[in-house]
Amino acid sequence: MMKSVKRAMSFGFAASALSVMLMVAGGASSANAASKSPFPKLKGSWKCVRGGCWIRPVGGSKERVGCRVRYKVSSGGRTIRQAINCRGSIKMTANAKISMRSNGRVSGSWTSYNNHTGRISGGASGTVNARKLFVGVSSSKGYRGAMRAVVSGKRHTVTLYQTKNGKRHIVGRLSLKR
Repeated sequence: MMKSVKRAMSFGFAASALSVMLMVAGGASSANAASKSPFPKLKGSWKCVRGGCWIRPVGGSKERVGCRVRYKVSSGGRTIRQAINCRGSIKMTANAKISMRSNGRVSGSWTSYNNHTGRISGGASGTVNARKLFVGVSSSKGYRGAMRAVVSGKRHTVTLYQTKNGKRHIVGRLSLKR
């Protein structure tokens, strides 16, 4: 069980750091790309909707956590930085830097620390459009997963997935508001 918890925690929080990718411009280098991006909507500080942030290791039970997320977007809107700080029985910090490539593609790096796994880092790549982001993540320690984020008004939701034995499992969800 502890191994499962460690994998879920390190992936889940690292993946949540990747929600930063939402802020990358929504297309190639066209001026229209930034207008289609959800990223400017995310700039600033966010916190969990009451009871809206949880994690669940593969095969484990759901646990509520309290998180604060801060997004910074480059002046050109093509790069975003995210900082996450979560507390509960799991204490975690995560950071990501993601850049827009072309045709709605994003790539970047992340690093995460939590009291179960220590420090872990890796790469990310995926796609983004006006409302959604989907990114696959991996690390040098073999963790694999994905993150999907959806922006809706003054709220956004990040769903975290862990890939284990060839199957994708939901391991967390962060429902955030300003």
